[in-house]
Amino acid sequence: PNLANNVGFVNRDAAVLREMEAAARFARAASDEDRAAAAASREKAQVLIERSWAAYCIAAAMTPDAVRVVNDTGRIMTYYLRTDPEAAERYLLDAVADGAVQIQEEMGDKERYALNEAWGDAHQNMGILEMTLRSNPGPARDWFVKALEIGPPSRGWLQTEVVPRLDEWI
Repeated sequence: PNLANNVGFVNRDAAVLREMEAAARFARAASDEDRAAAAASREKAQVLIERSWAAYCIAAAMTPDAVRVVNDTGRIMTYYLRTDPEAAERYLLDAVADGAVQIQEEMGDKERYALNEAWGDAHQNMGILEMTLRSNPGPARDWFVKALEIGPPSRGWLQTEVVPRLDEWI
C-alpha cells in the first residue's frame, strides 16, 4: 500500500508540474510548433494524473480504513480528473465515516493530529466537490463549516474567503 500511495503522490506532483509547464508554454506560444509542444505537455500531464488515480485506487483498496489514503484518492478525482464525481464522493464519504469512528479511539497526539487533518481534508474536499463539480453551494457550505470545526486552524481561509462567497451564491 505504501508503494502504491507513493506512486500516486509522485505522479500527481509530476502531473501538476507538467500542467504548469503546458500553461506557461501556451502563454508564450508564438507558433504552431510552440502550441503543439504545449499540447504535448498537457497530454503528458493527463497521462500522469491518470496513473496517479490508478495507483491511489490500489492504495485505497489495500488500506480501506486509512483515512488519509482514501481521502487522497477522492481528491485526485475531485481536483484533477473531475470526470466521475460519484467515485470521488464514495472515497471521500468513506474517509469521512472512517475518520468519525477513528477519532474516538485512543491514540498519541501526533497520530490524532494526522487523523484529524485527514478527516478535515475529507470534509473540505467534499465541499470542493459540491461547489465545483455539482454547483451545490448549500451542501458545499455545510462541508466547509464542518472542515473548519475539525481544523486545523490553517483552514481559516475557508471562513474568510470561501464561505462568504458561498453565502452570496446561496
